[in-house]
Amino acid sequence: MLRASLGYYKYNVKMTIATGRTLWGVRPLLEKLSLDKQMPIILCNGSILVKNISFATISQKTISAKSLSVVLEVTSGYPVRTLAYAFNDPALANQALGERGPHEYMLGWTSINPIKYDFNNMIINWQPKWKNERDVSPSAILIDISEDPNVETTLVANLRQIQDVSIHSARPQYIEVRPKDCNKGVALEQTISFLGLGISNVLAFGDDDNDAEMLELAGIGVAVSGASMMAENHSDYICRHGVEAGAIEVLRVVRNARRYYSAEIKSNLGIEK
Repeated sequence: MLRASLGYYKYNVKMTIATGRTLWGVRPLLEKLSLDKQMPIILCNGSILVKNISFATISQKTISAKSLSVVLEVTSGYPVRTLAYAFNDPALANQALGERGPHEYMLGWTSINPIKYDFNNMIINWQPKWKNERDVSPSAILIDISEDPNVETTLVANLRQIQDVSIHSARPQYIEVRPKDCNKGVALEQTISFLGLGISNVLAFGDDDNDAEMLELAGIGVAVSGASMMAENHSDYICRHGVEAGAIEVLRVVRNARRYYSAEIKSNLGIEK
């Protein structure tokens, strides 16, 4: 998840976040940042794109209720926790923002110890049976394999048989089920279109495998210090610091490069500085 400091703003850049977390999980960060009111925010690794402040949906991809049922059937025989995250446009739900209302909720199925909260600090509504009795079409499914990580290989192989989803390992604890062809890169394309920008105007930071498509797409893709090998391989630049200090490092490089090439072009054209 991208974090940022006030140092960004002196560089006169617009900023947003792209995260694997839910809206509730990212709210503490949003409260610290002064993002533009209509700035798109990428959630759940690209399956949801919402506007800042209102959280109105720009785009959303979901996993069919049928596929959720198949996922539950596959995982029911393992010592795992299967979590399905559903999001409804708050404008349609007519629910006051800032509350844990019906527009955003987490359903869970397990045969082992049920926990109260997921890593987004969302309350998990545990279901009594391994069935999709609510006919839910979630935007993301997480399978918590922390009790027995050795089940990962078999589970992933079985889950890949489901046609309209994509499967990703979020080691060491989770297997992630996303809507097919859903990632941060696709969501970034939608964000760029929404803002009316060119791809060359976009600089993206990332540190993990789930950032790879976004880093590849961006005009400048930057892997921060300690990033995964996949993130580095899809980046144009690897910085020496973590996200916050690394962002300032790269913005300085970009600003100085613009000054240098602008001066060089003017000199070649015989234009006085």
